[in-house]
Amino acid sequence: MQTYFPASPEEALTFTGEYRAGGTDVQARQNKGLRSEDIIDLSKIEGYADISFDSEGNCRIGSLRRLSYLAEDSGLLRHFPLLAEASGKLATPQIRNMATLGGALLQLTRCPYFRQIGFDCLKKGDASCSFRESGLELPICLDMGSCAYPHPSTLGMVLLTFDASLEWQDGSLLPIAELYRPESIEYGLSPQKILAAVRLNAASSAEQSSYFRLINRAESEWPEIECAVRLLMDGTTIREARIAVGGIANIPLRLPASEKVLQGQELTITVLEKAAAAAQETQYTVLDNYKWKLLPGTVLETLLRAGGLDSF
Repeated sequence: MQTYFPASPEEALTFTGEYRAGGTDVQARQNKGLRSEDIIDLSKIEGYADISFDSEGNCRIGSLRRLSYLAEDSGLLRHFPLLAEASGKLATPQIRNMATLGGALLQLTRCPYFRQIGFDCLKKGDASCSFRESGLELPICLDMGSCAYPHPSTLGMVLLTFDASLEWQDGSLLPIAELYRPESIEYGLSPQKILAAVRLNAASSAEQSSYFRLINRAESEWPEIECAVRLLMDGTTIREARIAVGGIANIPLRLPASEKVLQGQELTITVLEKAAAAAQETQYTVLDNYKWKLLPGTVLETLLRAGGLDSF
């Protein structure tokens, strides 16, 4: 096994192997004997860790920007506080100091059957899902087929609320919602694709937001459910709402029914409660387990925090 350190995306494409950004996911799988390809380390590519704003306030974030820097960047804290907040709350300080934006978006599933040798897994190219065949309660509450394990990317969920676009090394763009598809085994990306940056449209000047994760302990835990909320305000009226959740399906999801309840409404606890209840309006197959029961409360807590009403 060899490790290459290309100086440009063009040079990176001349090698065959697995791309490495921060390496937290790659190294974990290598330590368990789940990968044996050569490594193409992208850390030497100039400009891939930069953050920039254009004259209209649109933002471009390099894919190699480390999560700890996202959490502390003054421009993001001012214009995109939701992204900065989520970046500073996920995983552990050690992981945030190594993990990158691109790696966080493209990390592979954390399913224990995927990450152990000897178990069938759709995402390892097998014909079946060991979790479905185990007889255990599935760790999702919306069954969208294929993989039965929650998608791991917190930042992927957050960026859904911004309708972010992914910029590849050739300059082409992909809406982030098209990256996460329930029928996709693992993104379906070509080996000739390298994630260069994430692009965000200019932020609203009147926005209230919050990120909340429901976890089993105070820190260093994968969330049972997590939620991101953006409320675009006209005074005390909610002009538009963006709500996304993770941990409940094999991809992160927006909640259009909850968003519709909030549009054009005054910001009150009663309205937020109605929107949280609407989180259970879905077109997908419902598994009536503990996550399904916890979903409205998780959404409500996030809405209350975004609206500044959580102290009541």
